[in-house]
Amino acid sequence: MAGPQTPEPDGWVRWSPSAPAIGYVALSGILWLSALILWQVSSFGPAVVATGLGAAVPVTGFLLGAFGRTELWVLRVPSVEAAARAVTESVGMSARVVDTKDLPRGHPMRRCARVLRSPDLESLVGWTVPSPGPHPAAPAEPATVYVLATRAAEPLDVLRAAIARSVATPGGTPAD
Repeated sequence: MAGPQTPEPDGWVRWSPSAPAIGYVALSGILWLSALILWQVSSFGPAVVATGLGAAVPVTGFLLGAFGRTELWVLRVPSVEAAARAVTESVGMSARVVDTKDLPRGHPMRRCARVLRSPDLESLVGWTVPSPGPHPAAPAEPATVYVLATRAAEPLDVLRAAIARSVATPGGTPAD
């Protein structure tokens, strides 16, 4: 996953996958290299076709890859207890626990302490336990709440708002 983007007013940050950008560069390179090789072999017709494909296909693949995927939203919360309480209150009783070992390698929710699947929202919600600092006197890292949704919809915004309200600090804003 690529780094976070600009945070929303309630503290949520949408993370973007880096795979579409890497795929764009790789596919462009392969198609343009094949056009150069075909040009050197004196196959001008296929070289022109490969050049045209090198200009159009990677852009289409990038757009489909970037906008056709699930959305991963991240929120930093002050403590693991606050994360657990916020998620269980917001997702509700219809959610079922997902074993993180059943998630594929590289899945962003695999490192979560607990993951819940919400059938109503078609989403996974989980939270991480912060790793201990390098020194006992170092301040504790905040916990992280992840929401992975298969589609962007109004119920997802409601879930994110409910979690943000549930973990609000006394000042009224989520912890950074």
